[in-house]
Amino acid sequence: CTLYRPQGLEELRSVLGRRQELDFISRGQGRSYGDAALNARRGVILTHGSGEGMHLDTASGTLECLAGTTLAEILDYAVPRGYSLGITPGTKRISLGGAIAADVHGKNHHKEGTISHQLLGFSLLTAEGNILDCSREENSDLFWATLGGMGLTGVILGVRLALKASTTAYVTSSNERCRDLDDVLTRMEEGDRRYDYAVAWIDCLAKGRALGRSILMRANPAELEDLAPARRERPHHVPSRLRPSVPLFLPGWVLNPWSMRAFNAAFYTAHRNQRQILDFDRYFYALDRVEHWNRVYGRRGALQYQVVLPSAQAREGL
Repeated sequence: CTLYRPQGLEELRSVLGRRQELDFISRGQGRSYGDAALNARRGVILTHGSGEGMHLDTASGTLECLAGTTLAEILDYAVPRGYSLGITPGTKRISLGGAIAADVHGKNHHKEGTISHQLLGFSLLTAEGNILDCSREENSDLFWATLGGMGLTGVILGVRLALKASTTAYVTSSNERCRDLDDVLTRMEEGDRRYDYAVAWIDCLAKGRALGRSILMRANPAELEDLAPARRERPHHVPSRLRPSVPLFLPGWVLNPWSMRAFNAAFYTAHRNQRQILDFDRYFYALDRVEHWNRVYGRRGALQYQVVLPSAQAREGL
């Protein structure tokens, strides 16, 4: 790829003016599935943000920031002020522009939908060099095309986002062991509506009666009275932790059906039925707690398969 890191709007317009020579794609933190920001033999515009220029209207909860701002930077800025992201994926180390381009969802998908639910609008620099304000009311076709458009409609510049008021930076989490696939699906259908957040870890290697045994991990925002007395004094404080790091790519043979089956059995055994108070880092961003976790999969990486099935055929399909 031919890389560009434009400094400022005019330089960015100048880069796009070369589109007779190259097609361009924006790249934020480079964590999209399928290496979406690689544009072989073409142009890549690096849009890393610095977290600067954020403004939060504490009366309305409206945040204005640059598209290159990461979700981590937004949380560091907003959580101490009593606000959080209404919808967040399983990592906070992505850019807001990338989150919009992928129309990300989170553990409250069953109630809130995707990031479009909290997105108020954005400014978009098109290939022709025009800056358009896009929202549900203005340039609405372009607004919806950019959501999930994987960067193909232009370069997102500034974003307006509706944040969610939060009493604390914690959740009340409930873990439930489910003996098999039917058990976890039944509990989802019967109980998910009582929780704002829901996710299941499913053992896809278990066989026989244990096929699809699972850990159902659901949560609701914690209120002040849910916290221990010491935490109530600083309800929006999240303790900092040391993050271990995977120092090198593991050999490809380390992950195999036997080692994965042993890991799954240990994981299932370790997660007993329990309720606990967790800060949002521990509940929402488990993988972010380990630097370079992808190296566990070796240099070949991993293939993730995501599927949406109609309700009537979901059990049979799974």
